[in-house]
Amino acid sequence: IAGPTAVIANPLIVDETSILDGFSVVSGNADGLPPGIGGTIFDNRGGGIYVKNSSPKLVNLLVRNNSADDWGGGLFNDQGAPILSRSILVKNSAGRGGGMASYEGRPVVEDSSIRDNDAIYGGGLYYEAAQLGSTSGVTIDGSQFILNRGDDKGGGIALRYGSHRVVDSQFRSNSTEVGVHPADRITGVYNDGGGIWLHHGQLDLLQSVLWGNDADDNGGGLFAEGSSSNVSVVGTTVSRNIARRTDNASDDSGAGLYAEHGQLLVDTSVVAGNQAYFGNELGYWGMDLRRPGGYHARDYVEICGDPDTTTVIVRNSCIGTLFWHAGSGNVDADPGYWTDGETEWGEERTSGPFNNDEVGELRLKNGAACIDMGDNYADFEPSMPGYQRAPDTDITGAPRTVDGNADGEAIIDMGAYERQTEN
Repeated sequence: IAGPTAVIANPLIVDETSILDGFSVVSGNADGLPPGIGGTIFDNRGGGIYVKNSSPKLVNLLVRNNSADDWGGGLFNDQGAPILSRSILVKNSAGRGGGMASYEGRPVVEDSSIRDNDAIYGGGLYYEAAQLGSTSGVTIDGSQFILNRGDDKGGGIALRYGSHRVVDSQFRSNSTEVGVHPADRITGVYNDGGGIWLHHGQLDLLQSVLWGNDADDNGGGLFAEGSSSNVSVVGTTVSRNIARRTDNASDDSGAGLYAEHGQLLVDTSVVAGNQAYFGNELGYWGMDLRRPGGYHARDYVEICGDPDTTTVIVRNSCIGTLFWHAGSGNVDADPGYWTDGETEWGEERTSGPFNNDEVGELRLKNGAACIDMGDNYADFEPSMPGYQRAPDTDITGAPRTVDGNADGEAIIDMGAYERQTEN
């Protein structure tokens, strides 16, 4: 199907042979009777597009203002392998996956923008595999998740089970239920994972960006839970994410990356300038804040992993504090903020790795400590068999592994952006 705009009352049903190209899907809804009282799953999933066990190509689409009572406001995939390419999903809403949702299957999202969508789980995207240990999952390549909101988990994306790959993609200004006072929350429910939420699954986050995401509880950039969770963050930049866990000042909020259980690997990455509230305090950088009787919880602002249940490996990376992560080729990268009002522990910071992270400009500035400090032999596909070298280009398409500090040796930079040689 090719054409301009479809204003629809029921979702478009696409099959194995379908190709949607240059089409707008607007104002669809799936709000029928729920299963058990006269309805079917189809009646409340896939407000705009419904993919059933097939592999259509969905190209150059605008999917806007669609809604579903259950899964997939813009698009729902049921055990298929659709390819969503060069498309925009905007202002859609659902219970799970405001922009799109998938049950099982192997959907691919490439070169697309998913923005300003709403859901309870996974404002931009929700994926759920059938069971723990499933090898199915979503692939996200060269895409942007911006300004999506998850009322409960995963402002940008929420992933339950499965094995997932995210490369050359950006998660910016996504959020979970920001502004809700702890007393108004449902007891035992925490709004984790402003950018990404993972439950008992595997995730490779490769050469990507988490910036400005906001969680009302833990894991401003990313939150992973479950003993089977295995997260690899390689060649990625994580900055200006916020965790707002204000109901218990002793909790460790992990504003950048939070792994509650399982394993977290951070390699050849930048994790700096993330912010966390403890009580009513805003803590920057996760500095080594020595206090009588031990260390302040803000030591965990950048990266947090429960020492009893999580294996955290950080190497060859630029971290806002080196207290827990000294050695292994890591360097200190002060993000350069002013600790407004923190006269007891804070001080003015003037150095930092980025050109202007306040507005999301995360390319490395001249002289940054992260330049030529990565690992040329880092495995950029940790879940694939064997060793996979770094890609030829960085997240912007500029050459990767160049001599950015002009010392005569080309070494990969930490983070998603490669500093190019001065002209």
